[in-house]
Formats: sequence, structure tokens, C-alpha cells
Amino acid sequence: MNAASTPHLLACEFRGHLARQEQLCDRLERLADSLPDALNVQEGLYVAQSLLPTVTLAHRFEEEKVFPLLHGTTHSATLERLGYEHMGDEEYAGDIIHALRAYVMERRSSNAEALAWMMRGFFEALRRHIAFEREHILPLLEKEKLP
Repeated sequence: MNAASTPHLLACEFRGHLARQEQLCDRLERLADSLPDALNVQEGLYVAQSLLPTVTLAHRFEEEKVFPLLHGTTHSATLERLGYEHMGDEEYAGDIIHALRAYVMERRSSNAEALAWMMRGFFEALRRHIAFEREHILPLLEKEKLP
């Protein structure tokens, strides 16, 4: 693989990670909308199981493959900020997993409104993060030459 094609291949893989995270946001939104009475338990457990791996895999890809190509450019401060956002997203995802599992197991003792609020806060922030990366980071990878 030549150096010119590497950013293009990374851009394709990056788009895939962004799309998977967007699908996860859509699933979280449907779950939040279904609370408290119409929760699909199977879907809730699936989302709880896939949330952290999906987000973490995307973040590791960015940090290990994308960010190194852009370090040393005028974008270094932005990359550092995104790295901190990744840590926050992963911690928040862990909190949602615990809350969602607790709700599925013990609905009577759980607060549906609080869980829905948590999920909405997470997927809205993640969607903003994805939009930023799609609008600002992805175009840098898609250029023939990186800055």
C-alpha cells in the first residue's frame, strides 16, 4: 500500500466507525423513547452489551490510526480535546450500561426518567462528536495530501 492511498483507506474505515456509532445512538434513542412501558428487554440488553465495545473500538482506531497522521499540524490542540472527550464518552457509556442493566433487572426499583435522561445526554453528545469528526477530521483524511 502506498502512502497516498493510506489516508483514503483510513477514511473509509473511519466512516464505518462513525456509522456504527450513529446506529448505536439511534438504538439508544429508541430505547429512551420506549421507557418506561414499552421497553424491548432484548434490545436493551443488546445495547448494554455493545455500547462500550463499539465506542471504545472507534476511539482506539482514531487515537492509534487517525490522530498520528494529524499530529504536528495546526490540529494538535483539537486532537488533544477529542482524546479527552473519548475518555468522558467511555466513562459515561459505562454508567449507562450499569443503569440500563439495573432497569432491565429491577424495573420497579429503577427510575425510567433518569435512565432516559442519561441515554439522551449520551447519544446527543456522541452525535455532536460524530458530526464534528465528519465535518472536520474526515475531510483531512480524504485529502490527497495531509497538511
